[in-house]
Amino acid sequence: MATLFEGYTLYGIGPAQNSSNSGILGIELGRDIDHVLVTDASRSVTVYKVSDQKPTGSWTVKHGQIITCPAVFNTQSQEYVVVTDDRVVRVWKEDDVYMEKAFKATTLELTSA
Repeated sequence: MATLFEGYTLYGIGPAQNSSNSGILGIELGRDIDHVLVTDASRSVTVYKVSDQKPTGSWTVKHGQIITCPAVFNTQSQEYVVVTDDRVVRVWKEDDVYMEKAFKATTLELTSA
């Protein structure tokens, strides 16, 4: 079971004007001050080392799935967390090669009466 021990502020950055599936969904602090986590509005999460200005890891979801919330890094558990398709929570570690093989939990879809 995934447990978040920290509070996070999640926010989106508006998509590029030329396509609804392009642009950056969010940028969050990574495992330390030299790493940032960039969530692409289409299907990928990439960790960049700021001092080198190079990516150190990247994960994508399958074709047909979308990332619906910026990914965050849980410093206590040393895991990344993201929401896909508005209802699937995915949790993975840096050494996981595929996001698809990581822990995932589907939440109930809430509807208003």
